[in-house]
Amino acid sequence: YATHKSVVEPRLRTIADRAGMEFYALRPCGIVGPHAAGAALDPVSRRATDLARRALRAASRAGLRPMVVAPAVPTQFVHAEDVARAALLCAHGEGPPGAYNLAGEDIVEGEEIPALLGMRNIPVPRRVRRPVMRAVAALQHLHPVFAWPLTFAEPVIVDTTKARTQLGWNPRYSSRAALLSTRPGLGL
Repeated sequence: YATHKSVVEPRLRTIADRAGMEFYALRPCGIVGPHAAGAALDPVSRRATDLARRALRAASRAGLRPMVVAPAVPTQFVHAEDVARAALLCAHGEGPPGAYNLAGEDIVEGEEIPALLGMRNIPVPRRVRRPVMRAVAALQHLHPVFAWPLTFAEPVIVDTTKARTQLGWNPRYSSRAALLSTRPGLGL
């Protein structure tokens, strides 16, 4: 996503400039929330995803939680509702045209992320996690969901000062709160 966006955004800016249009670009970090798993599950039938969520809820109630490898780096997240609010501000011309970074106000350590999502951490040294996550990200040509681990291999920490001061955007959710709101969508 980030690589694609870095290629497309300048092209769109050029087209907008030639057409005399104002150009707004939103640059959100990892977008999460109760519906965050939606796109990743598109190829999977609704019945199968509902069944998987029910199984996860039942296992979670029994004290069994999925085990995952924690991200290798600190990360920021932004709630989908906060991204939508920023898009509305841009659509209404609330700030000057330009690019705006979007993220929750806090930075979450990689080891904290599984717990916030209701999962358990598989203890893997950080020095091993980075190359493994890069290797998984190399599979993104099979499905876009495989690109996510790259987010967890290289830190992407953004400054949201411009969005706050010029666009008037203030996230309602911190990175931690956005992750916590994702749990129900995962069935945890």
